[in-house]
Amino acid sequence: MRREWFHEGTSGLIALSGAHLGDVGSSLLTGNATQAKQYAQEWAALFANRYYIEVQRCGFPDEELHIHAATRLAAELALPVVATHPVQFLEAADFKAHEARVCIAEGYVLNDKRRVKEFTDQQYFKTQAEMAELFADLPEALQNSVEIAKRCNLTLTLGKPRLPDFPTPNGESLDDFLRGESERG
Repeated sequence: MRREWFHEGTSGLIALSGAHLGDVGSSLLTGNATQAKQYAQEWAALFANRYYIEVQRCGFPDEELHIHAATRLAAELALPVVATHPVQFLEAADFKAHEARVCIAEGYVLNDKRRVKEFTDQQYFKTQAEMAELFADLPEALQNSVEIAKRCNLTLTLGKPRLPDFPTPNGESLDDFLRGESERG
């Protein structure tokens, strides 16, 4: 996402730094703490009291380096840290099936040594206890995930499709417009 998209307003939004893949985390991992600080300050200004430095532990290279640098930066800027987990499959046993799906999608075979492995076997849906164990050294990061959840409110009506209001030509109803477009193919 481009930072300039948010200059029109961020009301109602909460932002996370993107862990090691965001601009702050990438800068920290390349040793550019000054750039990381600048990025974090810019995001924090756009999302006043709604910007979190994100940390993850799922087996990626250099994640501990990122966590230490990210928590130092967060402390320096008085920004909250939040622990998240990039879930890609439901259970640990699903990793091989997930890797097979990725290979099919990208045109590789599982035993291709040149294949870039973007996922780890730790990217399953972890329990609360597993996350508490992973981040026992950063209890505030876990507590902030709960605080974010408390700040989110969304009411969904399940079982009933809901389309956004789209402007239609000539003021016709959305149903009439979609029916006409369908008939025209």
